[in-house]
Amino acid sequence: MAIVFNLNNQPILEMKKNVIANFEGKIIGYLDQDYIKNLQKKELVKITAGKIINAFTNENIASIINDNIVNINKQVIGKVKGKSEL
Repeated sequence: MAIVFNLNNQPILEMKKNVIANFEGKIIGYLDQDYIKNLQKKELVKITAGKIINAFTNENIASIINDNIVNINKQVIGKVKGKSEL
């Protein structure tokens, strides 16, 4: 299981097995191998080697460095704990 936190250290997403849910328990997407997919199971982003890549344009949009999620300008935009799912 992985939990994504905002900059105020509030949990915003939970990734468990192949499901992504908000903290109200509503399923908002899916994990399928290296991809995050929407509810229609269309690929949105690929997570590979610490990079978060736009599935449509193949552009690097963020990275996971240690427990931090960083944008392309190297600004911390969130945190993730329990990365074994990612």
